[in-house]
Amino acid sequence: MAEDNAVNQKLALRMLEKHGHNVTVANNGKEAITLYKQKEFDLILMDMQMPEMDGFEATKTLRKKEKTTDAHVPIIALTAHAMKGDRKRCLDAGMDGYVSKPIKAKELFDTIENLTFDANERDAARPSTETQSEIVNTSVIMERVDGDRELLNEIVELFLAECPKLVSNVKEAIAKQDSKTLEFAAHTLKGAVGNLAASKAYSCAQELENMGRNDTLSGVEIAYQELEENIERLKPVLKALTKEE
Repeated sequence: MAEDNAVNQKLALRMLEKHGHNVTVANNGKEAITLYKQKEFDLILMDMQMPEMDGFEATKTLRKKEKTTDAHVPIIALTAHAMKGDRKRCLDAGMDGYVSKPIKAKELFDTIENLTFDANERDAARPSTETQSEIVNTSVIMERVDGDRELLNEIVELFLAECPKLVSNVKEAIAKQDSKTLEFAAHTLKGAVGNLAASKAYSCAQELENMGRNDTLSGVEIAYQELEENIERLKPVLKALTKEE
């Protein structure tokens, strides 16, 4: 729990411990990041307004670190600002849930239960439910190459060679907040993965293309992260296809 107010800390700590949770307290965003590096947590409660580093910046930093791993720790925003648009702002920053302060026990524990259940289900399902056919529709791609496996291998090799640049173009456009360039870069990548019948990667690229076209970049970092994850899952499946007889 990242919370700088001593009274809020005490109330939330007692509330959580009574429900059987083991809690580690951080006094600001920087402490939260330090603790995150030192041990594993099932969930993080993140206050939005803290000294040194606020909850938004801390969350973005944690999510950036997670890109190098398969981990995803649910983060629940704690905020006294119950204003319209705050929930979306928290989710756009990379948080998974939102609880307003003063904290209501039922709301907090319902949110915790929903997120930890979803996370456990997702982790358990990942190896078994996301099959190769869900990443690439083999029958569709073979139809597109008219059953020519040599042509399929050439297309896959070309895509794998071009993919890093295509993804990089999307990432650079986002970094520059350049909507027009993002639209074009995402459209180009969408066409490439579309040819390979990769529906999830296609949908991610399409979402980013739409963001660029509509000049609505709120939440674009999260959309890009999802694209990147799907592209990384796509690569080994394509490589496996080229080895099939």
